[in-house]
Amino acid sequence: MLDANTEYEQADEHLTKLFPYNIDIRPPQDETNLVNWNSQLEEDMKMIQFQDTRNHIAEVLAANDLVCDDLASICHSDTIICQANDK
Repeated sequence: MLDANTEYEQADEHLTKLFPYNIDIRPPQDETNLVNWNSQLEEDMKMIQFQDTRNHIAEVLAANDLVCDDLASICHSDTIICQANDK
């Protein structure tokens, strides 16, 4: 955790020691592959957001001592309201 007044160079040095390699991921140059790549990227982002929302629901339930044994049944459309409220 960094304090707002902390120098970020020191944190960068620690991160560089932990993760010494930089990997650049660039989109494909070919237009056909680029369309597929962008589509897959968008789907992956939606899935990650969906999983994050489901995890958030589980955290809220746990914080309020509520139990739901069927969180896996929540579908993407069920979480759209939660995502809109987060914005």
